Amino acid sequence: MGLGDKIKNQADKLAGQAQEAFGKVTGNEKVEAEGEAKQAKAEAAQAAEAVKDKAAEVGHQVKDKANDLLNGDK
Repeated sequence: MGLGDKIKNQADKLAGQAQEAFGKVTGNEKVEAEGEAKQAKAEAAQAAEAVKDKAAEVGHQVKDKANDLLNGDK
């Protein structure tokens, strides 16, 4: 995950928390629900980016092991 993506996702999550809190304080259930949805979307984006990062890491490890085997290294 790029730094920009991390910052955007965290900012979206914080905005959702603020929106949810505002909805609770004002008794506006719609605003509260929108804030919760914004948080969930940001958390899902963070999870998706983490999966992509892990897949890339595993891909590099597999490539390195394959190169080691082809070169006779163990």
